[in-house]
Amino acid sequence: MTLSKEARILARAAKRVEKELDIAFSAKIKQRDEWKCCICGKSDNLHCHHIIPREDRIFRHDVNNGITLCCFHHKFSLGISPHKNSFAFYMWLMAHRPEQYNYLSRSYFGAAI
Repeated sequence: MTLSKEARILARAAKRVEKELDIAFSAKIKQRDEWKCCICGKSDNLHCHHIIPREDRIFRHDVNNGITLCCFHHKFSLGISPHKNSFAFYMWLMAHRPEQYNYLSRSYFGAAI
């Protein structure tokens, strides 16, 4: 099944809007976190991490679902990283950002964990 020309135009426009929302979300999170990694305080090579995966459309642009991390803590650290050691990351989140952790727990699971 092929999409009509109008459907393709609408799909491209929706992707463009989604990209603009993602950029705005990332900037808002970094601004809230004072343009520093929340774990180590570094201010270079910053990433905006979605705590609940961005594929979950309900939470994709919820500012409580974002956190600023340096590249190392986002992707590579075996100590605290949502991608390399998610258990340690969630333990860190519970200890250092309990309001954010509890909000997401209540919103996503229906109760604080």
